[in-house]
Amino acid sequence: MPSTYEKLQSLQKQLIDELCDEYHCDDISPPPECFGWDEERLRRYFESGGHEPTPVATGTAPALGECEKPCLLCIGDSIAELGCMLGGGSMPPGSILEQHGPGWTALLARDYGISRSLDVINRGFGGYTTKWILADLKAGLLSLPKAPKAITVMLGSNDHVKSSDPLHVPPEEYGLNLRKIVALLRDRYPCATVLLCTPPPCDGTQVYTYFTKATKMQANGSGRGEERIAPMVEAVKEGGLHFNGEGNQAMYRIVREELEAIGLEPDELPMHRSHATSIRCTRYARTGVA
Repeated sequence: MPSTYEKLQSLQKQLIDELCDEYHCDDISPPPECFGWDEERLRRYFESGGHEPTPVATGTAPALGECEKPCLLCIGDSIAELGCMLGGGSMPPGSILEQHGPGWTALLARDYGISRSLDVINRGFGGYTTKWILADLKAGLLSLPKAPKAITVMLGSNDHVKSSDPLHVPPEEYGLNLRKIVALLRDRYPCATVLLCTPPPCDGTQVYTYFTKATKMQANGSGRGEERIAPMVEAVKEGGLHFNGEGNQAMYRIVREELEAIGLEPDELPMHRSHATSIRCTRYARTGVA
């Protein structure tokens, strides 16, 4: 039985023979290093009389839409960071955390991954406040992607700690920091929708009250380049701070609904690259080789 390499050699020889007949070039024989050339390159070789043309440099980089897959960017603290959890069980040895998944960003990655429409980029930083995120954002230290369709921002769980805690950020400063973060993101990504997520309450509605007092923002409708607010009043917490499994499901549902409201339904977005069934493989079709 012939090997895969031998099958490929046979397929390419058949293609070369067909091109020789088409271009009436029986006196031209491609060099041994032509193995692996596609049909277009072989055609250039025959059309040039046996000399493969040197590609002409355009001097410009490919347009963003030609090489960059769009994404959903999730910025936050540990509540975003731990959204990548996959299921129940302990974390790696030495960790004080347990997994309560699947996490909300993992669920979003599943939905947009299976539809091949958006990458979900998790930029959660455990223990960070708006002050630190703002500083890193200004300094370009967050390793941000190039083409987000939407951005979730969920910060405040660390800011709202007691005033005696070094992490504490006063409500007025917290609100100002959020506005600056949103302004920077909108300046960098003018076509993306920023989805502000209120910090989930860990003791009654204290965090939600803190957020409302600090920002005094209201949802202003959908549309790209705007901010929307998703209140997390139904989230369920583990240990008074991080999501348990039910909390992750609640967060996922709310964010998914908000994304759908601005036209980012996974199944309605363009698929990144064609589906396999729509790709025409002319060489394989001619030979009948699967």
